[in-house]
Amino acid sequence: MLISIDYWGTLYDHKGSKKMRMDIVNKFIKRYLLEHNISPNKNIDDIFYAMSQYISHQHNNNSFPSDEKIGEYISAQYNFIIDKYSVVDLKHKIEELYINVIKPVPKIGSLEFVERTSKSHKLCITSDTFFIRGHTIKEILKKDGFIKYFDALFFSDEIGLGKTKHKQLEYLISKYGFNKKDVVHIGDSINSDGAYSTNLQIQFIHFSSENILYKSNNYTVNSFSQIDSILKTIKK
Repeated sequence: MLISIDYWGTLYDHKGSKKMRMDIVNKFIKRYLLEHNISPNKNIDDIFYAMSQYISHQHNNNSFPSDEKIGEYISAQYNFIIDKYSVVDLKHKIEELYINVIKPVPKIGSLEFVERTSKSHKLCITSDTFFIRGHTIKEILKKDGFIKYFDALFFSDEIGLGKTKHKQLEYLISKYGFNKKDVVHIGDSINSDGAYSTNLQIQFIHFSSENILYKSNNYTVNSFSQIDSILKTIKK
């Protein structure tokens, strides 16, 4: 089988509470600006928020701005008190925080599932990316020993299309000669992961936080330990 897995909410969760993460990020931003003698004309917390909102808005319009474009936009929002190069540098350093300080954590059982499943199936990750880009997620996957088990990684910022818009999985289906009935996508969102599976006409396993095994016409699980039996059912 060919198995595609979503990253956020499926393979990994954010570390701790949002407030904890934002406290760390905002303290870092404040220190960075002071060290670079930059005095923004807005509340210091707005820089991260402004970048996140701009990226999300662009993604919703199916546009995936480069870091340089993000830098230009944010610099203009602050009346060029902070130049675009500093914005880009700051963004990269915030992403480094997500690798080294507030690194997302693997879901319980995810590494064990990926390790054993890779022995008999082809695996890939298909994920939308926003502030945290594909290159940062790859570093996280390397740190946790995941990356060696995947045959391909599809991130929206690198492809230039959101998950529900692209069909990169078709490349692997063709490359390895799979029938679509033997192709599965696992994800936590009915809206994006479910739509991605529907668009590709492949099987969908909904990774839900709810304590149920099946929902509607989709296979639904709440832990990786439940997936093996479903894969066997799909394979029949």
